[in-house]
Amino acid sequence: MRAWRVLSVAVVAGLLPSLAAAAGAKNCSDAVLKCQSEGRKHADAKEKCAAAGAQCQSTGTFVGPYSGRKWTFKNR
Repeated sequence: MRAWRVLSVAVVAGLLPSLAAAAGAKNCSDAVLKCQSEGRKHADAKEKCAAAGAQCQSTGTFVGPYSGRKWTFKNR
């Protein structure tokens, strides 16, 4: 049971930066900036966040490049 708790904490801790990335974002551009800021530990964060932002501009949905979590914006 203890291993499960450690794994659960590790998974949640790994997702927190990605979840925070778009939390409070008002539009796709804001989500990109937050994503880049929160993903700074990843060497490819700038490129991945920019790609997610470009996709968001056309679809209205920002998909976190590391978490896969989606946020939909009416005002892209």
